[in-house]
Amino acid sequence: MSRPSSPSISQVANRSGVSKSTVSRVLNNHQHNFSVKDATRRRVLAAAAELNYRPNPIVRSLSAKRTNLIALLGLTDFGSGIRGGIELAANALMHRLYADGYELCVNVLSPREPAFAPPRWRVDGAIAINNHDAQQIDALDRSGLKYVTVNGPPGPHGASVTVDDDAGTRAAVHHLRTLGHRCIAYAPPEEYNLHDSLHRRRDAYARAMDEVGLAAVPGYDQLGRSAFDTLRSAVRDHGATAVIAYHDQIAIKLLRAAATLNLRVPHDVSVMCFNDLPPCGDLVPSLTAMALPNEQMGEQAAALLLEQTENPSSDPRHVKLPERLVIRESTAPPPNV
Repeated sequence: MSRPSSPSISQVANRSGVSKSTVSRVLNNHQHNFSVKDATRRRVLAAAAELNYRPNPIVRSLSAKRTNLIALLGLTDFGSGIRGGIELAANALMHRLYADGYELCVNVLSPREPAFAPPRWRVDGAIAINNHDAQQIDALDRSGLKYVTVNGPPGPHGASVTVDDDAGTRAAVHHLRTLGHRCIAYAPPEEYNLHDSLHRRRDAYARAMDEVGLAAVPGYDQLGRSAFDTLRSAVRDHGATAVIAYHDQIAIKLLRAAATLNLRVPHDVSVMCFNDLPPCGDLVPSLTAMALPNEQMGEQAAALLLEQTENPSSDPRHVKLPERLVIRESTAPPPNV
């Protein structure tokens, strides 16, 4: 038995009474140098739905100068049941690209390939997520491919979306200072982290403390110590009544360390962190956090890349998004205040 033929773009054009090029632009949601009446758009979409027609991306890429395919670079694995910030950002950019008629392909980092290497197949652009430094994306930057970095530094030819760690750290220190804390420690990650946020948050903490007339608690720049040792030293040796953690994972370990040291949070010591991710809101006590705009980062990255693919001569833009203070149970005035 012969297989029934798939509906063609010509059939959609005939049914809707427009040209094949108009059908293609409507179905692929092209906006650049193209406009169509709403009634015509609805007629094309209705005809495609009635015929169950879907554009073939392979045929489309062979007949056009573009592939409508975007590469997502930087994933280290296929994830888990828990979404982190970068997964939230990737999900948001995926939906934005799909809404604009693009498909997404994923390159998982391989130990045999340079990190963030450009894909070996033709794509219209790339989004690199969570790169540590600009050197990691040097091959991508030299490839001539339009790209955007998310939560990582770009090369000379790339656009970027980052968060404002300076302002976020100042907001964290100001929150604790307003509660009455005068000795505020900072807890770096237990293991060395290559990401540039490691230095941004550490240095921003020292500056923010100086701005409010407080001394940085010793140990804020020491890596390799456990959360338990960091908390014990900050509280027992230096009299800290509050700790700002580099991220939520360290904050969770600080809560456990506090219990081991018979310190009540927040009665004896307040704890807060960067990254408002699960289970920050479900812990006892729930964690005060500086929430990163993960979904917005993904949406902005997609918008910047679409801007570059639609206007190749435009200069790459760099967007810095604000963080948001989420106050919960883990921060309170210090003892005897």
